[in-house]
Amino acid sequence: MYKDLCVYSGFTNDEKYIWYIGLNNQIMQIDIQTGKGICLGIIPGMYGREYAYRTLVYLDNVIYLIPYYADKLCTYDLTTRKFEFIEFPIGIFASSEVNKKIFGCIVHEDDLVLYGINPVVILFNIKTYKFRSFYINMEEAKRYGVENINFWRDGFAVNDLLVIPLDYSNCFFEINLQKNQARLMMLGDKYIKTPFQLIKKSERYICRMISDEEWNVQIFIIDKECQEKQTELCRFYVEHDGIPQKEQVPFLWGEIIKDKLVLLPAYQEKTYVIELQTGKVSCFAGQTIQNNTKSKKANPPIRNYFAGVCVNENTLVTIHEEYKKLVLIFGEDPQQEKSIDLTFDDFSSLDYHKIVFAEILKTTNRVYEQESFSLVDYLKCIENN
Repeated sequence: MYKDLCVYSGFTNDEKYIWYIGLNNQIMQIDIQTGKGICLGIIPGMYGREYAYRTLVYLDNVIYLIPYYADKLCTYDLTTRKFEFIEFPIGIFASSEVNKKIFGCIVHEDDLVLYGINPVVILFNIKTYKFRSFYINMEEAKRYGVENINFWRDGFAVNDLLVIPLDYSNCFFEINLQKNQARLMMLGDKYIKTPFQLIKKSERYICRMISDEEWNVQIFIIDKECQEKQTELCRFYVEHDGIPQKEQVPFLWGEIIKDKLVLLPAYQEKTYVIELQTGKVSCFAGQTIQNNTKSKKANPPIRNYFAGVCVNENTLVTIHEEYKKLVLIFGEDPQQEKSIDLTFDDFSSLDYHKIVFAEILKTTNRVYEQESFSLVDYLKCIENN
């Protein structure tokens, strides 16, 4: 059912499936080849809790759910179909007064590197289940005019360093965990606020994009050996009707495929493609939009896409919310995108599943101790009755 499409998180994936967190904290799975979606279950105790978890990571058949408003790390094992909660050690955030929302995650060797709206970077080892933390010295940041740490979800590891951008700014931190050092760097020579930015890494490139409130965009190439070395690749202007309203941005997400930075549209209708070798900029209204009569100018504009994920070095996959389409964009020729209808079986709908399961428990006078359930649980319950 399409109401299960409501995404309150980013995506994670392997080459066959995409997983995301749905409206009521259910784990949703979509088959990339068929567009078939199913509900795997609800995070225990989280039904109806908005933004309990917003980031998720897939590793070795386990989905790691990163808390936002929730206070525990959570895992979902795709083999056993079981959830597990992992508590943060007391004092890991340095102070009970610190905002504990976590927004991003980098996979670095055996560690999940967690960061969010606070000056603390937390590392969780997936093999030992041990935590450690790194605290950002705010004095250096304040010298550049940065008053608060608010990391953006993009980030990556390069040459044993962590590179994590700050939201709503042209700044990013380079963190050396071995030396216990963090350096603040910026694009340009002064601190500025930017409504939208992203930083992306491929085997050949690190690129950073920033845009201002009028949708003027700059793209920089960052040297992999020394992040302080930056070269402006190109500038361009994203067309729009009138003046963008507050919090309206030209792009929702971007990924590098085939040495091209592909920027997915948000409050406008064109996908932008930047050749990272030459700086050439092109744009197009994707076939998914062109082939649907709903794609007239919206007032106010609508978000066209959810965040995308790279299935492989040549393919970017995203979801078009309004048209209920899975959209595949290919690096060889991004304009030749492919769209697949998304379908959700009524039987796997979370709301339907929850109601029927509750009715079975009620009529059999049994109590299910956890609020977690899956289709497998449901079928077993039916078989036993």
